[in-house]
Amino acid sequence: MSRGRDDPLSRGDARGKLAERLSFLMLLVVVVWMPLPLGSNRPWAWSLLEVAVVGGFGLALLMSSACRDATVQAVRSLRGASVLFAAWLAFGLFQTLPLGDALVAYLAPGPAAIYRSGGILTAGRPAAVAVDTGLAVDEWLKHLAWVVLFFWVLALVCSRRRLRVLSLVLVGTGLFEAAYGLAVWLGGDSLGLWRPEWYGHHVVTGTFVNRNHFAAHIVMTFSVGLGLLLAELLRSRWIGAGYRQRVRDLAAFLLGPRLLALSGLAIMALALVLSTSRGGMLALLGALALVSGLGAVWHRRGHAERRAFGVAMAVILAAVLWTGPATLLARFDSIGSESEGRIDVWRDTGALISSSPWFGVGGGNYRWSITAFRTADLGGTWINHAHNDYLELLAEYGAVGGLLAGLPVLMVLGGVLLGFRRRRDPLVRGLLFGALTACLAFLLHAFVDFNFRIPANAGYFFVILAMGLAAARVDAAGVGSAMEPGPSRDAASRGSNPQKAPRNR
Repeated sequence: MSRGRDDPLSRGDARGKLAERLSFLMLLVVVVWMPLPLGSNRPWAWSLLEVAVVGGFGLALLMSSACRDATVQAVRSLRGASVLFAAWLAFGLFQTLPLGDALVAYLAPGPAAIYRSGGILTAGRPAAVAVDTGLAVDEWLKHLAWVVLFFWVLALVCSRRRLRVLSLVLVGTGLFEAAYGLAVWLGGDSLGLWRPEWYGHHVVTGTFVNRNHFAAHIVMTFSVGLGLLLAELLRSRWIGAGYRQRVRDLAAFLLGPRLLALSGLAIMALALVLSTSRGGMLALLGALALVSGLGAVWHRRGHAERRAFGVAMAVILAAVLWTGPATLLARFDSIGSESEGRIDVWRDTGALISSSPWFGVGGGNYRWSITAFRTADLGGTWINHAHNDYLELLAEYGAVGGLLAGLPVLMVLGGVLLGFRRRRDPLVRGLLFGALTACLAFLLHAFVDFNFRIPANAGYFFVILAMGLAAARVDAAGVGSAMEPGPSRDAASRGSNPQKAPRNR
């Protein structure tokens, strides 16, 4: 028997669905906001972001049973990664516990030596693994926000429509950052909002302070945009079709809305080149080559990923030629001279890691702890970060914390990779291509920079990682599944007989 409009259960279901939709809208607002206030890399900005993420998702869980059920399914389907994420957060709190001098000296000799030096710790404060527990708590709150953001996306982005909406919002933020950065580059101070002077107006940085952090943001959003373009190419018939059909479909592509997508990619590529970020460009090229190569091996028919790679190379090359290669070549020529100081910092960071190899010196404590091990002469420059996220992670969290942080990310990335190998649906395959490229480029860039320490970029990494896993799990009807990444039939790619090619889903 159907329920009437005045049935309390029907009203409750309607309220729950409305709350779930509002939570998804709140998620999109958070995604749009993250990069705007200097990459959320100021205390007020990241505090607001943490409140918005944890509060927004928590409110959705309280008001919507559908959101609660989806979150429970997401956690259960990722049992191993969920346990590791929880253990990572618990380890961060463990570093702040007042363990006493003797136990800290045994577990973390590095912080104990800093305590004895008396230069950082306030007298009479109980010893903990973290040299400064306040900084460790600040860092823990950021990590909590990233884990919550990951499961927020995984729980709510459960349909093809929401996958498309989220991907378009991601690309839109990258396009805005690129356009705004180019406008400031052309217009100078008259168009600057809250961007502090750092490189001057000869370098494009968008709303970020550092060109490398801007480049990382553009690389991720550019990759997602390229994935959407790949989905459109897979839908068209000119891949693998006859010559005349290719010409007709190519003309429709150039005269239709897809040309707008290509134009957006060109604008982002131009901004990336004008940022002159060597690490960002090399990371993008390396990730594109790797993912395109895997796609060419796994998806033999049409080799669409190689065509997407060709499109990316074409727009990047056009941007380089338009701006003139001289400035970019000069940047790459200076790698040798600039790398000496960075290598010295890495060596000092290695000494810091050796002082407390298992439990580290505490989250967020690198900048203070490295002073006790610094030998590099950088002309009085203060070292805030190691310019290598992996070394800094080991320095602050040790081998135990490093494994707890890295393993769940690798497990989820493996699920995205498995979905990319199995799925044939054009939208799903395109988004998996974009998510893999974005995440791999970000992880490659982390070898020479500290984008995981920029809240907006770290947040985008976890959003895109979750989006990729959601794409791998969405079924043929467009509904998310809590099961492992798997088969979803794409009749257009296999013909009308569902018994053929059961693995190509």
